[in-house]
Amino acid sequence: MGVSPMFGGTGAFPAIWVSLALLFSNATPPVQQAAANAQPANTLQEVLKVTTHLVQVNVTVQDHKGQPVIDLKREDFELYDSGQLQEIRQFSMEKSQPSVPSAGLPEGVVSNRIATVGKQAQPMPNALTVILLDDLNTNWGDRTLAKQGVVRFLRQLRPGDQTAIYVLGQNGLSVLHEFTSDTGALLRDLEQHRGVESALLSGTNPDRATAGLANRSNGRQANFYKSSIKDQSLDALVNIANHLAGMTGRKNLIWVSDGFPVFVNRDYVNMHEDLRRAMAAINATGLAIYPVDAKGLNPTDALTAIAPGYTPPSGRSRITTPRPNLQPTFELQNTMAEIADCTGGRAFMNTNDIAGSIRRAMDDSAATYTLAFNPTHNQWDGRYREIKIKLKRGGLEAHYRKGYAAVGDVSENAEARKAVLLEGLTSPLLYTGLGIVAKVVEPPAPETPHLRMRFVMDTEDINFRQDARGLWIADLDMVTVVRNARGEELKQLVRTMHLELRQRQFDDYQRNGMSWTADLDAPSGSVDARLVVRDVVSGQMGSVDLQIASGKT
Repeated sequence: MGVSPMFGGTGAFPAIWVSLALLFSNATPPVQQAAANAQPANTLQEVLKVTTHLVQVNVTVQDHKGQPVIDLKREDFELYDSGQLQEIRQFSMEKSQPSVPSAGLPEGVVSNRIATVGKQAQPMPNALTVILLDDLNTNWGDRTLAKQGVVRFLRQLRPGDQTAIYVLGQNGLSVLHEFTSDTGALLRDLEQHRGVESALLSGTNPDRATAGLANRSNGRQANFYKSSIKDQSLDALVNIANHLAGMTGRKNLIWVSDGFPVFVNRDYVNMHEDLRRAMAAINATGLAIYPVDAKGLNPTDALTAIAPGYTPPSGRSRITTPRPNLQPTFELQNTMAEIADCTGGRAFMNTNDIAGSIRRAMDDSAATYTLAFNPTHNQWDGRYREIKIKLKRGGLEAHYRKGYAAVGDVSENAEARKAVLLEGLTSPLLYTGLGIVAKVVEPPAPETPHLRMRFVMDTEDINFRQDARGLWIADLDMVTVVRNARGEELKQLVRTMHLELRQRQFDDYQRNGMSWTADLDAPSGSVDARLVVRDVVSGQMGSVDLQIASGKT
C-alpha cells in the first residue's frame, strides 16, 4: 500500500482537487451504493481476515566516516530471515528533502496529512524527527540537562529539518510544537515548558528500610506505579507511530528519558507481552526509536554495560552480569537499547552530548532504503525471527530492525476491534495510516440537531483483495463521535463498511479517491467531531477532526 499524489508525501498534490469535488457535490457519494452492507449504529460486522505476509525493513547505511551512502541498489543487499536467504521482492530508496508548498485547502476542508490550511498547504515531508521529552520516566534533576541538550540541538537545526517536540507527562502525551523548521518557534515553546514532577516515578521507589506488612504494601504500590508508567509510555510510543504512519521515508523518534520500567533480556520471546505488542505496532509503521539517556555521563556508572554513544554493531549484544550496585541503571539502559534494536534505531547512553546524539540520529534520515520480502519459512507461530542484512560493498555499516514476530492470521472479535478503534478517539495526535480529507456539509441547527459530514479517502491506503467473482473487497471499521467544548463525548456511532467493487468502480476510486457521508445526531453544545477509520485486514488507521461550532477551548 502506497501514498498516492492525492496526499503527496513528498511534494505537491494536484490530484487532490479532483477528489475534493466529491466533497462539494450534492450527489449521493457512489461508495454508499457499494457499501450497502454497512452495519447499523454501534455494531461491527464480522469479517473474514485474510492477509499476505510481506515484511518491510527500513535500512540506513553509513560509510566508515559515518556519512550516509545513497547509491546502493537492490543487488547490493542480501537479506536473511533466521539464517535463510530471502528474495527482496520490493526495493526503494528515498532521500530526505523538504516538502513543496502547494495551493491550500478550501475553507472548512481538513486533512490528516496536510500540516496547514490556508493560501498555502504544507504536506508532510518524506523525513520527520520527533523529539519526545519523557517527563514521566525522568527524574526532576535530569530534566535540566536534557532540556539544555535539546536547546543546543535546536540552535543547530539545518534548513529543511522538520522537527516536532512532544512531551510525555503524568497526564499523558501532549504536543509542545508540531513539525516545523522554525527554530525560533521551537525554542520559544521549549522555554515555556516547565512540567511537573512525576509522582508516579517517585512512587516506584518504596522505602526499603520499612519492614513487614508496610514494606510489602509499599512494594505492591510501587509495582502499581510501574505498571501505570509502562502503560502510559507504550501508549505514547504507539500513538506517535500511528501519527506518522501515513508518511513515506524515514521516521525517527528521539526519546530523551532516564529509562523505562520494564526489564527485558536479549530473548525476544521473554519480552513483556505488552511491550512486544507495542513493538509490533510500531514496526508496522516503520518508526525508528532512538533513546537518549537524559542522565548524561555519571562517573558512578562508568562500568555499566552500555558505553558512551552505544551502538551495537551486531544488533543484540548485551552483558548479563552488571555490578550489583549498577543493576537499576543497567536494566533501564538495557531495555531502551532493546527497544532501539527492535525498531531499527540506535541507543545513546552515558554521554553528555545530548545535542550531538540527536543530530546523529537525525542524520540517519538522509537516505532510507526500504526492503520487503515474503518469508519462506511458513512458520507463523508467533516466535521471534532474526533479520540480518549483509552488504556486498565493504566498509559500510547498516542499521535496521533486527527481527519480527512471525504472527499469523489472528481473528479479532468485535470487542477487540472496537477497543483498538476507540483508542484513536482519545489520542492527542491524529492517525495518518489512512489518508482522509473531510468537510461538514450540513452543520446542526437548534431546530435540527443533526450533523452531516463528507469524507474522501485515498484507496491506495486500503487493503483491497480480489475474490473469485472478480470483485475488489475491503472492510473498514469506523467510529464517529461528537464532543462538547470540554472534549466530552456527546454522541457516538460505530459501524463496519463492507465494500464490494466492480473493476470499473475500483479503477475510478483509485484515480479519484472514495467519498461517503456520515450522519450523526449533534446535541446542544456540540463543538467538534472526530472520525476514526481502521482497515480491518492491515490494521492501518486514519483519523480527522472537524469543527462544528466555535467555542472549543
